[in-house]
Amino acid sequence: MPPAPCPPAPGCSSREPRMTNRVLVVVLAETRAHEVTFGAFKQNLLDRLGADLALCVGDGPRETHNPFYEHARYVWKFPESRMDGAGDWSAALDEMAAGRNWRCLLEVPDGWIGGIKDPAYRWPGTGHFLIAFREFLRRQMETAGVLDRYDWFLITRSDMMYPIPHPDLDLFSPEYVWVPDGERWGGFTDRHMLIPARFIRQVLDLTRDIFERPEDLARRLKARNRTWSTEGFLKFHFAETGLLKHVRFSPYFMYLVRAPDGHTRWSEGDYNAQLRVFIKYRREYTSSIALQAVVAEPADWRHLIGWRRFFNWRMYAYCLMRTGAERYEIPARLRFLRMVRRFFVLLLQPVDTGAVDRVR
Repeated sequence: MPPAPCPPAPGCSSREPRMTNRVLVVVLAETRAHEVTFGAFKQNLLDRLGADLALCVGDGPRETHNPFYEHARYVWKFPESRMDGAGDWSAALDEMAAGRNWRCLLEVPDGWIGGIKDPAYRWPGTGHFLIAFREFLRRQMETAGVLDRYDWFLITRSDMMYPIPHPDLDLFSPEYVWVPDGERWGGFTDRHMLIPARFIRQVLDLTRDIFERPEDLARRLKARNRTWSTEGFLKFHFAETGLLKHVRFSPYFMYLVRAPDGHTRWSEGDYNAQLRVFIKYRREYTSSIALQAVVAEPADWRHLIGWRRFFNWRMYAYCLMRTGAERYEIPARLRFLRMVRRFFVLLLQPVDTGAVDRVR
């Protein structure tokens, strides 16, 4: 008997699910840049993995019908239009917290909860938008009953360019959560994350304490005596829930783009005349170019993931090219030694990299 479709919860719609799919790809926040990314997204991600697609997006005026909607099995609409003209989404966080004092978390700096127009605390960035979307995603996935319907979940973004086919899932052990090895900034990037079913609830619980136990969460974060990025907060959650030992890395072959007339809440990017898009983060792009040089066909991925990477020239070439592309970001003093350190960080893929994340 096929699983029941998504119930008619507010902001939720779906097409009839199939029993044959084992992967759910989730696009978070919005479907921007669809005009430049969807072709590769469909060919190299959805079709490659045989995946279903879920959209967890807002209902604002920029969210218009596009190919992502035509291929989506689930569409969950966050009512962002109710916040028009408000300057931030604190009202939505108030509603999600149901009377609990989430605003005590504003005392914990900085970008992980950035963007709130508070008279006492105004942290940079747009972190609170992601908090709202991630909590909305958690609730919608639980309501829709999809958590037990798939073997793998891949959370990503619509403005992520996938220039080559995604590695086959047989290369990824379901004993681990897989994230790209880059853009860590003291934690783990949240732009692309491959999660086996056994860990999906723990990963989605990232925002639960913000709304259910905010005072206790504030105390635990303050005890670390540091500033928090979105990436750092993600790693903090993984450490608290015992997931840190279940994190592994895969090569960073995707990169974020912006359409020439597209909008962005953060990085504008640099225009690439050859691709006719704005490349948002140069290191993502150079990593992707390096991988495209060593992955000639999908079967080549087996030499770049897991322990096999130590026994094939491709991983060493990839790390060397990536280190070379970053050399101008490294201070001239002791540059060679710092590049050697960077090479081995990329090769060995440690969970903790500290200051090396910033290529100092």
